[in-house]
Amino acid sequence: MIFVGYLNDATKMAGVGMGNTLLNMTGLSLASGLNGALETLVSQAYGAGDYKLCGTYLNRSRAVILIFFIPVTVFLMKCEDILISIG
Repeated sequence: MIFVGYLNDATKMAGVGMGNTLLNMTGLSLASGLNGALETLVSQAYGAGDYKLCGTYLNRSRAVILIFFIPVTVFLMKCEDILISIG
């Protein structure tokens, strides 16, 4: 965003801002929420001394996040068309 700011073009700056906002809303915030659930489960299993369950939770969360990011990736690949269609 800093580099685009040096171009003194409001349209390009708005495009970068919209892109960052879209990426933060679709990818980063939802992934952070999913990892927050993992943090709760793993800390409970670790506190109980069940280290195997910690690994199980980790592997399951990897699969869930991978499955979750497939539609997010498709959405982000098509976001130009979506944003143009909504104006």
